[in-house]
Amino acid sequence: MLGFQKSELSQIGRSLDRLFQSFGDDALYARGSNTNLMLLAGAAPKEDLIEELVDLFSVSHPCRFFILRPDASLAKIQSEITALCRRVGKSEHLCTEVIRISFSPTAQAAVPGVVLANLMTGTGTELYLADKSVSITDLQNFGALAERIYYDCDCFGERFFQSGMAETLLAHGAALVDLNWIALGAWREQIRLCFERVMLRNANLRLAEIRLECPALSRSAAGALLAGWIVNRLGLRVSKGSGSGVRLEDRHHHAMELNFKLSPGDQMRMVEFVFESGLSLKLASVPGGIESHFGGGEYRLFAPVENEPRIELLRRYFLIGESVSNYKHSLEAALKIAAFIAPH
Repeated sequence: MLGFQKSELSQIGRSLDRLFQSFGDDALYARGSNTNLMLLAGAAPKEDLIEELVDLFSVSHPCRFFILRPDASLAKIQSEITALCRRVGKSEHLCTEVIRISFSPTAQAAVPGVVLANLMTGTGTELYLADKSVSITDLQNFGALAERIYYDCDCFGERFFQSGMAETLLAHGAALVDLNWIALGAWREQIRLCFERVMLRNANLRLAEIRLECPALSRSAAGALLAGWIVNRLGLRVSKGSGSGVRLEDRHHHAMELNFKLSPGDQMRMVEFVFESGLSLKLASVPGGIESHFGGGEYRLFAPVENEPRIELLRRYFLIGESVSNYKHSLEAALKIAAFIAPH
């Protein structure tokens, strides 16, 4: 990425034009952005993380970037511009425009207007929450411009469920892409496959209990999110708190327990469906993947799973895709569950 050049707030577009004109005529430098993306941190962002995200998005999801950079030492809003260019032919380069806007916390309310004035028209606008200190006010100010919001709910810790962050995201109306949800994709797929196969052969089975072994909410929201998805997909509702978990009911008012056992680390360890007959379907994390078995070994399956870094999950989302269609309903159920299992 080229070094940043200062620009007047009212001249950002013209400064970008002059930057591209300065490249000369010996090679072709084309702007390759097809959407707008704001990278937001609630505190001064780590520059290496921002550079890594810009690099990833420029290849997998080309955007005009707005790096929103809080700086308490500034007296007024400052803007800078640059470009990240990649060779795509003998003399052709595809470039990503980068606009960095630095501001003091007291001037933050004016920054969305600066971004709005410099958005590419005729395309979408997205927001990436890049720091755990992003506040609900930050989200409301900049989220109003976005049609899609990317984040990792684990970045916020317990605050995601307890401070109103999850409710604010749900109320916003934007498409939500949670990297924790993407990380749980293998668990959801294995539960779906195993459950369908078991119920196809044993149609009269009735659930008595669902057990999860997972991290505490202070370390990861994985358990609550996966439980929320299970509750949503099975058509259950959260009734009330019960011991180490919650009481669930199906549409026929048949009651069952959802219980949690806390595990060390930040990964899912086990999900078990216990039926009234005494049989159970158990999925457990083992080295290299997820192992599933039903009853006394009547049904057994192993699925390889990689524990990918979050940045790789985002890359996979853009290159391969991941369904987020049930995320909001699952998050709504997870919120109700978290209200009972979170320490008070």
